[in-house]
Amino acid sequence: MGKTTFSFQIAIAYGLDLEFGPWKPVPGGGGKAWLFNGEEPRDELSRRYLAACIEMGVGEAEAARRVAYNSGLDERLTLVRIDARSGEIQRSPDVDLIKRRIVEGGFTLFIVDPLIEIHGVKEDTEGFHAVGAVLREIANDCNCAVLFLHHTPKAANSDTAAGDMNAMRGGGPIIGVARFIATMFSMTSKDAQDYGIPARERVRYVRFDDAKANMGLMSAEPHWWQKLGVNIDNADKVRPADNIGVLRYSPLRQEDEGSSIQQTMKAASEREIRLDKIAAELVRVCLLNGHTTPEKAGALDAVARGLDPVKTGFKVNKTKDLIVGEMGLVRRSGDHLVIISTVDRGSLTVRRVHAEAVSDAS
Repeated sequence: MGKTTFSFQIAIAYGLDLEFGPWKPVPGGGGKAWLFNGEEPRDELSRRYLAACIEMGVGEAEAARRVAYNSGLDERLTLVRIDARSGEIQRSPDVDLIKRRIVEGGFTLFIVDPLIEIHGVKEDTEGFHAVGAVLREIANDCNCAVLFLHHTPKAANSDTAAGDMNAMRGGGPIIGVARFIATMFSMTSKDAQDYGIPARERVRYVRFDDAKANMGLMSAEPHWWQKLGVNIDNADKVRPADNIGVLRYSPLRQEDEGSSIQQTMKAASEREIRLDKIAAELVRVCLLNGHTTPEKAGALDAVARGLDPVKTGFKVNKTKDLIVGEMGLVRRSGDHLVIISTVDRGSLTVRRVHAEAVSDAS
């Protein structure tokens, strides 16, 4: 994906008041950035750093005055930990060390890449409540921005999760504490078709979508970066220079899809395919749980949670929105009808769903 390269280039742009993609320097200039990477050894980070400097057009020494980085493989730091005796989640003493280094170093941007390498808890509600509290503490007490990179489930891609703040693994409390969230995904076959990129070239593109913004407006369109390679100055008499990947902003425009009638027909076809997948999953879950008559209908919320997002192509909340907004009250799927019923309880509308077998004759 290029996330580590992305984090280096963001740090350099911030530290040296440079434009990076669609973003311009903040009024009055940026500040100093500290990048903590928990995955890569120091020598690999140095190669990434040198390549990022070359791509951003700055000298290594110049960047070093404003950007610092270190490897978690040399010094492991942890935000929270689980007590060996009680099993309770505790704030790690490393937090005070991190805060002291941020303040003493004059850093106003602290980057963590990736989040999983700096916490020692499960990615569940309780664990991420504790992690989120510590991240907020660091930001508030040190008067700095905290940028962390976090993974998505393996099955997620831009077709199903681009711009979805719930795409982050174990989201919940972390989503609540974050002021800004964005997603990064490799270009899919559908993206390539939409933007007129040859299939063999799509692996070179990375898509960036805003997913949450508390402090400003979100961009309605994705931003695209292209993966390129630059040679760093480490050649010797035996080995050539290493060629290291960087990201270069590459604005793309969607291909003209023809007349408005053609576009409307294409959109309608895609809508029907989407709803057919959802209906098939509703039938499967209803039959599995015995929701086969109006009296045995299941609550839509509960049934939706049982749908397979890989088969529907959407996260649970998005799927439920499509059911309510687009599916209608009855839809046929194979030899079954999916029937959505509503019950008004005061100001609350409760939706229920069941699946009934139907013959071809009917």
